[in-house]
Amino acid sequence: MTKQEVVTFLERIKANYQSFLQTPYVLEEWYNRLKDYDKEDVYKKFEEHLNGELNSQIPKAHFITRYLTKLSDKGKENNYRVICGNCKKVLLLSEYQKHMERHNSIEYMKIHSYMFKTFDEEKMLKIPDDAFTTFYDQWIEKLYDHLTKKEEKSQSEIEEIQRIENYVMSKAGMEISIN
Repeated sequence: MTKQEVVTFLERIKANYQSFLQTPYVLEEWYNRLKDYDKEDVYKKFEEHLNGELNSQIPKAHFITRYLTKLSDKGKENNYRVICGNCKKVLLLSEYQKHMERHNSIEYMKIHSYMFKTFDEEKMLKIPDDAFTTFYDQWIEKLYDHLTKKEEKSQSEIEEIQRIENYVMSKAGMEISIN
C-alpha cells in the first residue's frame, strides 16, 4: 500500500472507531506494517474485522495483516497446499482458515442435530459461503428459540443460550457479555 492509501485506510478506521488516534507516529507505524500488502486484501480483512466477534475493539495492524500474503509473495502461494484433516480436500493455505471455520460451524450443528430432520454434511460443505452464512444464522435463531422456550433449562442449556446470544450480538456489532 502507498502512504496515501494507508492514510485513507486509517480514516476508514477512524470513521468506525471514533477513539482511534491518528497521529504522524501512528501513520508511520501503520504504513510500515501495511506497505508490503495489497490494498484490496487489507480492506477485505478490515471488513472481516467489522463483521467479526471482536468488532467492538479497534483493529490492530498485526491482526489486519495476519494470514495476508505480501505483494512480493503473491503468485507464489499456489505452491503451498494443505489437506483438510476432516474432509481430505486439498486447499490453498490461504483458504484453510475459512474452510476450517465452516467445518467448525457444521460440527456445532451436528452436536444439535435434533434440530434437523436430516443432516447432510457434504451438502453443507458444498454450498456457497453467503448461502451457508444465511442458513447458519437462521439455524442459530431457531436453536435459540428452541432453547429459550423450554420451561426448565439445564446449566449446559443456559450456557448454550449465552453463547448464541454472544454470537448474534457480535455479528450485530454489540458488546458481548462475559460470564
